[in-house]
Amino acid sequence: MMRRSLLVLSTVLATMWSSLASAGLVNGNFDTGDFTGWSVSGNGIGIDTTFFKSPCCDAAFSALPTDANIGVLSQSVATNPGQGAKIKFQLLDEAGSFGNTFTVTFGTFSQDITGDLAAFAYTPFTLAVPSADITGISTLLSLSGINDQAAWNLDNVAVTIGAVGIPEPASLGIFGVALLGMFSTRRRARRRS
Repeated sequence: MMRRSLLVLSTVLATMWSSLASAGLVNGNFDTGDFTGWSVSGNGIGIDTTFFKSPCCDAAFSALPTDANIGVLSQSVATNPGQGAKIKFQLLDEAGSFGNTFTVTFGTFSQDITGDLAAFAYTPFTLAVPSADITGISTLLSLSGINDQAAWNLDNVAVTIGAVGIPEPASLGIFGVALLGMFSTRRRARRRS
């Protein structure tokens, strides 16, 4: 009986742990020196080798607000409908201007970041995408930046599926100990009766 309880416990924990899997974003650090894995449309997007954060390069966005065809960098990511996600990246606005806008879109989720939040130094961002915004088995991650002057620099982009509302690994351990305690108590109670 104890072995069966441990099997159930390990299955529950493995399922919860696997839901934290990385979404398999390709070339999120742009260290290939190009946009391998990404689709580029519009104007004002290029590879930058001046302000990069990772070992080689970053993506630079330099479209002006008056540009009729603002550039978009995008990549499809494998998702699970109804399961949230976390998007992590590092962002730098060379001008540090409140008027500059960087937009992240994933499914029906969209978030604007102004230049003053990433002024003059790479700033880490983590965006929690609610489960209601993920509706398909593939979801398009789209990134675009508008600058009055200078450029946005983007590096180290990562997407984790199932990260919203799922306990952190340390919490999973506590959860596992609690489940094990429940099974042990149940087993002792059965032996007494």
